Amino acid sequence: MKKDQSKIHLLGNKNGKRILLIHGMGFNWKNCFDKVLHILGKDYYFIIPELPGHSASSSGAVTSVILSADYISTALLKKGINYVDTVYGISLGASIALELALKGDIRIKKLILDGGQYESMGNMKYIYSLIMAWQMKRVLHGKHMMKYMQKQMGYLHNNDVQVLQPMGEAGIIFGTLLQTALAAYKYDIRSRKEKISMEVVIMYGGNETYAPNSVGLIRRVSIYPLKVRACEKMGHAEALSRKPQIICNMIEA
Repeated sequence: MKKDQSKIHLLGNKNGKRILLIHGMGFNWKNCFDKVLHILGKDYYFIIPELPGHSASSSGAVTSVILSADYISTALLKKGINYVDTVYGISLGASIALELALKGDIRIKKLILDGGQYESMGNMKYIYSLIMAWQMKRVLHGKHMMKYMQKQMGYLHNNDVQVLQPMGEAGIIFGTLLQTALAAYKYDIRSRKEKISMEVVIMYGGNETYAPNSVGLIRRVSIYPLKVRACEKMGHAEALSRKPQIICNMIEA
C-alpha cells in the first residue's frame, strides 16, 4: 500500500445508515472498531479506511492529513458514496475526519471528533514525532510510556498499555509511526477559511492535558454550536477502547 492510500473496508447492511470510522496512528482498523461493530450489529453500513502501513501486511504511511483525506474522499466517490450519516474519527483519524468535512466532497450529517490534533507543533513537530513514534512502538509491544507522556495523554493510572495495545498492530514499523506522527503534528487549521455546517461533537478523555484546546480551534470553522463531551477520568482513546458504548450512543443519537 502506497503512502496516504487507504484500503477501504465496507461492512454491514448496504441499506442502513452509513457510518464512516477512521482509526488513529498505531491502530489496526479491525482491532480499533471491533467492539463498535459488535455493539451496533448489522443495522448499519460501515465504511472503514485502513491507513497505509497499519496492518501486518501493508506498507507505507500517512504523510499528510490533507492528502489522506483527499485519497479517502476520492476512493469513496469512485464507489458511489457521496453521503454518510456519521463520521467518527479517533486521534489522527479525527484530524482526517475534520479535513474530509472541510474538503466537502462527501456530505456529512454528523461529525464526531475524538482527541484529534488540529494545530501544528511548529519547530518542535519532528522532535515530538520521534518521541510519539517511540512511545507508541513501546506500547504496541506491551511496554509503558514514559510517565511524562502518560500524564499528557491522561493515563494517570499507568493504564496506557491496557487502553492502547488492544486496538493496535504490533507489526507496524517505526518508520510508519514516525511519518504518520509527523503528518499529525504538521496539520493546522488556524488559517483555514472553509466552514463546516454539520452537527459536530468534540470528545476527549477528561484526563488529557491538551485535548480541551481543540474546542476553540473547531469552533472557528464550525457554523453551528458544538457539542462537547469530556469523558470523566479517562485518557486518550480510553472511551473507544474500554467504554465503546459511549461512542455507539453518540453514533446512534
